[in-house]
Amino acid sequence: MTLDARDWLDALGAAWRTERIAARAKVALERSGRMLAERVALGVALSNLRIVDERSAPGERVRVRVTVPDAIDLDNLRISPGDPVRLWAEHPEEPGSVRGVLERREEQSLWLMLDRGLEEIDREYALDPEVPEVTFDRGDTAIARAKAALATSDFARLRDVAAGTKPPRPIAAMTWTPFDDALDERQRAAVDAALRSGDIALIHGPPGTGKTRTLVEVVRQRVERGERVLCAAPSNTAVDNLGLRLSAAGLRAVRLGHPARVAPALQALTIDAQVDADGATRLAREWHDRARALRKTAAGRHGADAKALWQEARALDQDAAREIANAEKAIVGRADVILATCVGCDHPLLGSIERADTSLFDCVIVDEATQAADPLLLIALSRAKVAVLAGDR
Repeated sequence: MTLDARDWLDALGAAWRTERIAARAKVALERSGRMLAERVALGVALSNLRIVDERSAPGERVRVRVTVPDAIDLDNLRISPGDPVRLWAEHPEEPGSVRGVLERREEQSLWLMLDRGLEEIDREYALDPEVPEVTFDRGDTAIARAKAALATSDFARLRDVAAGTKPPRPIAAMTWTPFDDALDERQRAAVDAALRSGDIALIHGPPGTGKTRTLVEVVRQRVERGERVLCAAPSNTAVDNLGLRLSAAGLRAVRLGHPARVAPALQALTIDAQVDADGATRLAREWHDRARALRKTAAGRHGADAKALWQEARALDQDAAREIANAEKAIVGRADVILATCVGCDHPLLGSIERADTSLFDCVIVDEATQAADPLLLIALSRAKVAVLAGDR
């Protein structure tokens, strides 16, 4: 790695750490400056929550449904689906507190995805917003990977071009026939440049110039060649916009990410929806039903008896999660295009980035790239053999 590239990554890492510290300070000030009852009244926290359902999720995570007291108006809650949260019993900083994400509202209850299961079920909990530590962690990891990338690797080549220490090197021109006959001359030139990318190609221009339409053509051309394509953007809205157009073009796409963060028109493309539609999940559903029945029984009991029923239900859910994981792997494997946010490009379903033989995509396309924080853009680039970045000037 050249000195200039290392200097860039060092400066990027320092700025990223500063941003994390500021985010932590903001949350800490909110918690220490107001009592829980005051935070609840302001709609920035919840109290007296009861866990009434639990389901396994990928990895060690679990989904739980918590009931909210009728006295709390959830319409005033200032925590939105997709926001990081912390569930706690006595104090937000206690060792037993658990981080997670608010998934969705269901009448006077909320579904949360927690990083791990809770040992104590039969008690009340409180909920506070949390710093997006996962986002910062993945950015840190991407910077570290960029520093450690072998000189002969694709990521090292892309890193040096992104740092400006090496010029981009397009490949030889090739013949292609547009799928979209309405592309104008400039859009066709941009497609041609993107198809010739040997490392990083740029598509830039002001809003309304057809950048996303151009990207759709690039994706279709690369899929036609038999390439694996990953499409990303810094925001869920931008990912969904591109996904809708690719789906309309007839491509088999899979949208990774929390369903609560995905546009309703794209729900059918989410991995959760596609797994639900897959006949292979029938057994998993049966296990989930048995687990729910056990938890209902446990709700009327206490002590060791209730704990044993919860443990049996958890084991059934873990078996179901493995069944679903196999279905997810098959769905991702047969997709033409994978859609994710830049942070979501680190999704475990895409494989370990350390194993380039299984995790690299022939092309990674990032829309609205100029709006992405550099560490998060590095996450997407770490998945690429070549990349195409689009954004406003």
